[in-house]
Amino acid sequence: FLSPFDLVVHARRQGLHAIAVTEHNLVFPALLARWFSRATGGPVVIVGEEVTSSRYHVHAYGLRDRVLPTYDPARVIDAVHAQGGLVVAAHPVREFWPALLPVRGRLDGAEIMHPIAFGSARGAWSWSQMEEFFEGAAAGGHRLTAVGASDYHFFSYLGLCRTWVFAREATEAGVMEALRAGRTVVQDHRG
Repeated sequence: FLSPFDLVVHARRQGLHAIAVTEHNLVFPALLARWFSRATGGPVVIVGEEVTSSRYHVHAYGLRDRVLPTYDPARVIDAVHAQGGLVVAAHPVREFWPALLPVRGRLDGAEIMHPIAFGSARGAWSWSQMEEFFEGAAAGGHRLTAVGASDYHFFSYLGLCRTWVFAREATEAGVMEALRAGRTVVQDHRG
């Protein structure tokens, strides 16, 4: 809904110090947002993409180039990791589990807070399913970085769901290092 430039301005108005721009199956809008933010002293912009297929959605953070969605999420994970990026399960609801569960041990993180926690227009999507996916990884011995995301589209609220990232420096590299190390806190709708 907003241009990459407007998104940067809006993020600054919302008091966000860093944002990941993850347009569906595109990286160019994130590159524009990063350029504009650097030129205007805006928030740190992590270049990313929401790799979206009918079987799964994942956020790819720290990209240089677009990653094509494929039937096999393992190939997407390989492509993102080859760029030095991170792969986060985006709204990992039960509908996406057949594709995500076999690769959960290779994921870097999972979205555990999303606007669906406040009620979903898609009845089959439930916040508790996202929580169960995250906790299932921990129970299996794989620690995922916790992420809360606005999934900002159209008239939704940018920054509704936030991730506190404990970075050693306020740079792209600093934010990526903190995400990689799992130094995040996500506030859910229960506080």
